[in-house]
Amino acid sequence: GSAEALLPTLTVLNPSPFSRAELVTSGGPFPRGFITDPQAVGIVDTDGKPLPSQNRTLATWPGGSVKSLLLDLPVAVPADGAATLPLEIRDSQPEISGISVEQDGDQIRIDTGAASFTFSPSPGIIEEVALDAGSNLLKLTGPLGMLLNHDGFPSRFSGILSPDRLELIEQGPLRVRLIAEGPYPDVEGVDGLRYQFRFDLCAGSADIRLQHTVTNATPGKARLRALSVRLNVAGLKSFDVDGESGSFDGQETWLVQHTHENFYTWRYSDRSTSFVGEGAQNRGYVHAIGKQSLGISLRDMWEQHPNGFRLDKEGIQVDLWTSDRVPWVLGSDPPLELTEGEAKSHDILLAFDSAEGADKLTERLVAFQKPLFASASPQWYCASGLFGPIAVEDSDLFPEYEKAVAAMEPGMMGHGRGGPWEQIVAHTHEDRPTYQRYGFRHFGDNPLIWGYQTKYRMWANSEYDVAHCAFTQFARSGDLRYLHRGRQAALHNRDTDVIHATREHPEWVGAPHGHWIDHAEKAPNLGHLW
Repeated sequence: GSAEALLPTLTVLNPSPFSRAELVTSGGPFPRGFITDPQAVGIVDTDGKPLPSQNRTLATWPGGSVKSLLLDLPVAVPADGAATLPLEIRDSQPEISGISVEQDGDQIRIDTGAASFTFSPSPGIIEEVALDAGSNLLKLTGPLGMLLNHDGFPSRFSGILSPDRLELIEQGPLRVRLIAEGPYPDVEGVDGLRYQFRFDLCAGSADIRLQHTVTNATPGKARLRALSVRLNVAGLKSFDVDGESGSFDGQETWLVQHTHENFYTWRYSDRSTSFVGEGAQNRGYVHAIGKQSLGISLRDMWEQHPNGFRLDKEGIQVDLWTSDRVPWVLGSDPPLELTEGEAKSHDILLAFDSAEGADKLTERLVAFQKPLFASASPQWYCASGLFGPIAVEDSDLFPEYEKAVAAMEPGMMGHGRGGPWEQIVAHTHEDRPTYQRYGFRHFGDNPLIWGYQTKYRMWANSEYDVAHCAFTQFARSGDLRYLHRGRQAALHNRDTDVIHATREHPEWVGAPHGHWIDHAEKAPNLGHLW
């Protein structure tokens, strides 16, 4: 096909039972030669009023025209509804107040209009959050990232060291991104972990999207009991953990998502411990209230178990990994063992509001679990050429192929089937509905329990190109389930499947591991992923 003369209309679907007004970040493809100035692309609302956008070129065609454009778009969508955003060519972007950034020595202050944030090269990184034009000040103390050692005695939480890099890496009218990088402390069993925090702040928002990556940059395995992100705020009085509300009263609250289908909640103090309850999959966020309200939401939480939350009157904490299943049996499960060169990222929302704004804050924590996406039509995606020569989904032209795709469950892409597969599933006692594809390392990958080593449980490490196949089917059909499956595979490949560091073979950095039992122990195999 050929590209139409008009730009596409983007559609944003809201799966939440409440309205959402937020900045939506989505990529959009364009045919060769169609767009030469990325800033000339804009959107209009349903009344035809031009809306601001923040545009960044992701890829170009030979000759320099835009092939893929990243768009930050302010979107308002009704509950369980949709918003349509026509794209247009314009001479200039509408004027907006946007975000102001001020650098004072080694401090960076960012004012989004809804809140002002102060960052510094200290273990806390985020020093303070000022709400209500500065009249409501939230002081943060203590380190932002922590680890709990598994080896050695006593076992205690240790905070990150000061970042050796704190830098503003993107600044626009609607979104600003900072990056902080530095070392975790050297404790017994861990002597080479590095952290990277990426902070996204958006115009009109009092929240921070935090992407945290931990990397093992030294030989050998790093053994951990817990890896955490914590907001230290004194004077918290009440909390809500998966619907269980109460006051701290000298006690702490602890939730542990132990498997993909089981979590536990505890209340405990120096004098007593009480079991509160259990469930299948926790909702992925918590909040607490003192003079202000604050919350943490961890995207894809139950899928990346074991993890959890710890809350007390001095702060709230998300354990990105925990081997502490019950409070009085420390290290009751095996430790996390990160192989040399292995990394893992998590997507987190840090939300802030006044004490009276706790209900609105909760809505934002819930919304973070299901990110919005601005989709073009399959006709536009296929005509753009971004994915190569592909055809729009058509059951008349491709009856056998479309029938086979319709019979698939997108979440199981990459999994085998048939008689031999069924025999091995029965022999190895696999969990048939999930094939154990959830967990800190496993989520996003597809299991491999057939082939060369049938007596071993292996992982495919995204072989062969699950993300590419899923994104292509999304482009053909507009089915968002394939977009989400592709995202899972792409993030797994970015973290676990790729070699991030090695002292003996620096030429391996960036290459994919060959698949194996533990994802990250084999040397590169470039025939497994293209």
